[in-house]
Amino acid sequence: MQKPNLKSAAPINSAQTAADDDRDVHWEDATAARIHAFLGAVRPLRGCVMLEPYYRGGHVIAELAAASRGSDPPAMSLTLDQVADVLRFLSNSEPWNPRTFEIEPRYKPSHVVGRMFVLEALEGAVRQHARL
Repeated sequence: MQKPNLKSAAPINSAQTAADDDRDVHWEDATAARIHAFLGAVRPLRGCVMLEPYYRGGHVIAELAAASRGSDPPAMSLTLDQVADVLRFLSNSEPWNPRTFEIEPRYKPSHVVGRMFVLEALEGAVRQHARL
């Protein structure tokens, strides 16, 4: 009988679902999960007193995630006001765990890639509005 390779096995976590595991999700379906993972990895900057604009930007990012189901990258076009709200959110956010924020998680959607999708959506919106 062959011994199992425990180093390559995923950790056992009863709360983990197949939807949370990038290995079991089609790439185009993981976009929303990654954007939500980014939202969950950050919090308002300590001392941030203007929480309404912060949460408005977080709401735009959540809408971006909802609109991205089945697309890669997100297909939602943002208005300039939404771009400003998201920029406010980003400038007033800090990671929950700064030491590991830039490290890709192994067995769940990547918040690092989620942040990249948000930034790409901002870039696309700015370029689109610059052409008008």
